[in-house]
Amino acid sequence: MNTPFFSIITPSYNPGFRLQKTIGSILGQTFSDYEVIVKDAGSSDGSLDGLSADGRIRLIRQKDGGIYDGMNQAVAAARAGADTKFVGRVGNDQAGQFMIDSLSENHIDTRYITKDEHAGTGSATILLDDNGQNSILVYGGANQCVS
Repeated sequence: MNTPFFSIITPSYNPGFRLQKTIGSILGQTFSDYEVIVKDAGSSDGSLDGLSADGRIRLIRQKDGGIYDGMNQAVAAARAGADTKFVGRVGNDQAGQFMIDSLSENHIDTRYITKDEHAGTGSATILLDDNGQNSILVYGGANQCVS
């Protein structure tokens, strides 16, 4: 098997229908030299059932430290010497520049990150209630313009 040009790391934890929608969107792209790594933190909502048998999808089930593990794992891979690239879109703002600078400082190839002149950098805020249940507020921002 050939090594794919890049890996798409999709973190998940009880994402419901959104995981299938995300995977469907990824697999529908015309460029196909990639793999999809679904990094699941222990979903129990059935969202992993029926993941496509497409050979580009790899499922890793392992508890993690939260939503930023994808970036942290990329940094760890780069520090270990792996050829690591980030693909995405950020706003032409301080948050976007901070992300690009942080990745670059950790030897991650950022040339596939584009800056959007019209949308801000996306963000997510996690809220926990007294019972430990979380709600995630997401502003997709420039990432919603990736095609």
